[in-house]
Amino acid sequence: MLPNNDALNKVPTIDMGKIKGYIPSVANDLLSITPDYIKNTKSVILAAVQKNGNALQYASNKLKCDKDVVITAVKNKGQSLKYACSALKCDTDVTNAAVSNDGMALYYCCDNIKNNKDSVLKAVQQNGMAIWYASDTLKRNTDILTNSI
Repeated sequence: MLPNNDALNKVPTIDMGKIKGYIPSVANDLLSITPDYIKNTKSVILAAVQKNGNALQYASNKLKCDKDVVITAVKNKGQSLKYACSALKCDTDVTNAAVSNDGMALYYCCDNIKNNKDSVLKAVQQNGMAIWYASDTLKRNTDILTNSI
């Protein structure tokens, strides 16, 4: 039996503005329990990391090494670089996207990037505290020091 019109009028409405902030969190929770074949589906992971870069942690190892997926993630949340494969933590395109979003992502970059003046400069311009993660040589560089203040 279908409900009458009065019953339909009593259904509470949901204020999407109030729950919108929870959606990325719920998406991450769902990804954590999904089957592996879904975690290896590029379109699914791309959609997830566009909403929340930290969803990269649930991607398959193959997709954690996919440059498009990782760049999308770090543009959303720079520190999601920590979930990328080691090779991409040394890729200047990926790491520059990460430190441009969050200078503190320099922490997760390989030593070659931490010693790359252009990359470190991007990081300290975004967040001066990123100088802590630069190589010892670049910590003493005048340009880096000036831009970290």
